[in-house]
Amino acid sequence: MYYAGMSVNDIRAELNQEHNYCPSNSIIYKWIEKYTKQAVNHFKDYHPQVGDTWIADETALNLDGEHFIWFYDIIDKDTRFLLASRVAIARTTKDAERLMEDAKKRAGKSPKVILTDSQNSYVDSIETVFGSDTEHIQTTPFEKSPGDTTSEIERFHGTLKDRTKVFRSFRDIRHPH
Repeated sequence: MYYAGMSVNDIRAELNQEHNYCPSNSIIYKWIEKYTKQAVNHFKDYHPQVGDTWIADETALNLDGEHFIWFYDIIDKDTRFLLASRVAIARTTKDAERLMEDAKKRAGKSPKVILTDSQNSYVDSIETVFGSDTEHIQTTPFEKSPGDTTSEIERFHGTLKDRTKVFRSFRDIRHPH
């Protein structure tokens, strides 16, 4: 329920209505942490069947009206599989490089093409991690050529921003709840 977008309070109300059981918020948080760790551990060595074109992008999330953090993400163009995510306090080449390394490890391979926006941090990071065998295409979500856009990941970031609205207490990168 949590990963489908329900808040902890909504989960609590649902459990109360469906099962006449109303656990505390702290119990629900413990469940989320416990089962998230189990799922991550279960799939840590999983290599998804992905295509040869990946799309990378970053988006800013506001923490408290004054500060924001960056979410870097990279997805497979064909399957929309989320290969890697990173949270950063700045947009640096090192942050983009770590994203690329994580995606390569998850997929168990290198892509032939990576589509990004014109953010400079991608240029050196793609070359460093994948070498000259991977073509880097800088584009936008609105390119006229239908195959060379970042629209898929822009849509993902819209969903991510909608999802973070339920994190009302998400105020600090070190203490998300």
